[in-house]
Amino acid sequence: MGKHWAKQQANQNELEDFLVLGMTWIRLNRQKAAAIAGGILVLAAVGGFILYTAHKKATAAWNGLFISRSLAYSGHAKEALEEIQRMENDYPGQPATAYADLFGGDVLYQGGQYKDALSYYQKVLDQGRPTVILPFALGDTALTQEAMGDCQDASATAQRFLDTYPDNFLAPQVHLSLARCLDTLGDKVQAKADYQKIAIEYPGTSFAALAQKNSQ
Repeated sequence: MGKHWAKQQANQNELEDFLVLGMTWIRLNRQKAAAIAGGILVLAAVGGFILYTAHKKATAAWNGLFISRSLAYSGHAKEALEEIQRMENDYPGQPATAYADLFGGDVLYQGGQYKDALSYYQKVLDQGRPTVILPFALGDTALTQEAMGDCQDASATAQRFLDTYPDNFLAPQVHLSLARCLDTLGDKVQAKADYQKIAIEYPGTSFAALAQKNSQ
């Protein structure tokens, strides 16, 4: 108890000494103190401007994402992709731009432009954020590679996805892609094992039904 009180008292004395020294320094260096205070105000103003600008850019980027999606859903895929390209140029690194790149990959995939779709998914993976969409980009990459007939790369990407995001809701779809690719590559034993695993882990789903059908 005595030691604790002594330590507490010492800390309090150190704090008081520090405050006294600080006040003394200000009194002896009023001009410097005023300059520092002015500098802090300038930094605060600059910081506020930066925050405002960042918010303005973020808002504009989200608006661009909305526009690109609206264009695509109304049948103007080319214009949607042009809007996404504009976002990449004007708002690089913005979360909305990453979402737009993911969407651009989906638009290109639906149009059968698999190679270009892969480049969009890769942009998302290269940026590395927002982390919430990384599983989508990686899973879509595996499915796109399979659609291209590149089962060698697709199986590797699918396995990477399952190792990284085993509990993600996209896992059964990606796992099924892996099993199909292994089957195509001639690894029948492993493919059958994966089909059986899918049927056991995701009972009652369409993925389990497909896995059971393919494993026969």
